[in-house]
Amino acid sequence: MRDYSGYPLQAGEPEYTDDDRFWDGTRLYRLLDDNVTKRQGVLLSAADVVVLNAMDCCPGTGRCSSKTIASEKARGRLVTAGFVRFAEPEGTLQHWRADDGTTLALLVGEVTRPALD
Repeated sequence: MRDYSGYPLQAGEPEYTDDDRFWDGTRLYRLLDDNVTKRQGVLLSAADVVVLNAMDCCPGTGRCSSKTIASEKARGRLVTAGFVRFAEPEGTLQHWRADDGTTLALLVGEVTRPALD
């Protein structure tokens, strides 16, 4: 399996795949909703995995390294807030599901609210 740039997927490194799925570092997910705008808190609290994708790249490498599994502290802040706001209008909360039923929430863009630091 390869990422969308043609590199082999790496364990522990979240990435989009070349067949429009998402790899969280251990399993593959299929997209259910590419823009969750209502009931964000339900997805954020129910998700088994939360991935932050700040959409910044490593210049000159062709590889993006901005996708990280959210820490328990960041997940707690997201669940407590029950919503997410992004710096850019393109920012979105996506809902993904693996074949085994595992749910992933993917936050695409720089999160401004709640503060995750």
